Amino acid sequence: MFRWTKSKVAVVVGAAVLAFAVPASAHYFMNQKLAVSHARTHFHLLGYHFTAAQCHPKGRAAPQPGFLYHSWTCNFAAGDSRFAPSCTGVIVITGTDNPNNLWYFQVLNHFGPCPKGVQQS
Repeated sequence: MFRWTKSKVAVVVGAAVLAFAVPASAHYFMNQKLAVSHARTHFHLLGYHFTAAQCHPKGRAAPQPGFLYHSWTCNFAAGDSRFAPSCTGVIVITGTDNPNNLWYFQVLNHFGPCPKGVQQS
């Protein structure tokens, strides 16, 4: 006779949770920390050694506590020197549910020489 033990129940429950889990790489909605991280990561991937970003929900002055947002507007600074960024501007980071793409990135405007792939859309 088959007997359910705690370990067997845990295995079945764990398998069910994994079967219905959303891929961890898809971030349709994100918090401020993740938006800043995505903005900085984008510039690191372009080859800038030093990056900074400050983000707020698109259309709002500040995030409401406990809320996640789909689109973030970020002021950024990027360059090869921490004390003299060569490129500054404003970008929009938009989440996606596509597991092959973590976010969409749009440059609204930029100032200074941005030689490493930062093009205004």
